[in-house]
Amino acid sequence: MINPSIKDIQTHLEFLGYTVEALKNHEADTLICRHGIRSNLSVRIVKDLVIVQARYVTKPIAESVKLYKMIEAINHDTFVTKWYVPTTQEGPDFRIIAEFYTFGYVKETFGTLLELHEKECREHIQKFTDFDESK
Repeated sequence: MINPSIKDIQTHLEFLGYTVEALKNHEADTLICRHGIRSNLSVRIVKDLVIVQARYVTKPIAESVKLYKMIEAINHDTFVTKWYVPTTQEGPDFRIIAEFYTFGYVKETFGTLLELHEKECREHIQKFTDFDESK
């Protein structure tokens, strides 16, 4: 482990019911976090920057102006979470990432950001499943 906060974050996520796997990496601390009813997460700490991502796979969606306008509207509507399309897509399904970041680990702040992130993900992920370029 590079950053001592990673253990506090791991404990926090395990308390919330996540199964957490720590990956060995010399550049950043990374946690892969799985949950039965919440969004699965990856958490990376680079120096003091904590990046929390939820990655979703939906039906195939062609990248288009309409798609990016929808993402822009979602990002305008969210307080914590920023949505984007990864630069590379693997396989036939469509991938979308919802992430937030914070600096350092403060238990109350991290917990609040995590809850807001989950709320925003639940509010908006269905838009990608329902997305229809022709409408």
